Amino acid sequence: MIDYQVLSAKKYIQKKYDDEYDCAELNHLYTVEMQSELAADNLLKYERVNTKSDMKISGILTCFCEDQFKILGHQLFTQTWNDSFGNPTAVC
Repeated sequence: MIDYQVLSAKKYIQKKYDDEYDCAELNHLYTVEMQSELAADNLLKYERVNTKSDMKISGILTCFCEDQFKILGHQLFTQTWNDSFGNPTAVC
């Protein structure tokens, strides 16, 4: 029973997150400020679109949150970043 639950969760995550991004490459392409805006914009876009759709959560969001967790630890979950319009958004 537990194995089935683990496999189901793994399939759900694989369907939900876009893992085709190379985080190291993103760090070379974008500043942290640009990544935070892209992550916030992607999260808001994902939330606006029907969450039951096949749209995946951007790899930029995943990479940004992983990097910020390494820096901030659990404080990450109380942090906000601005989207491209300057609106504070709880990204991770």
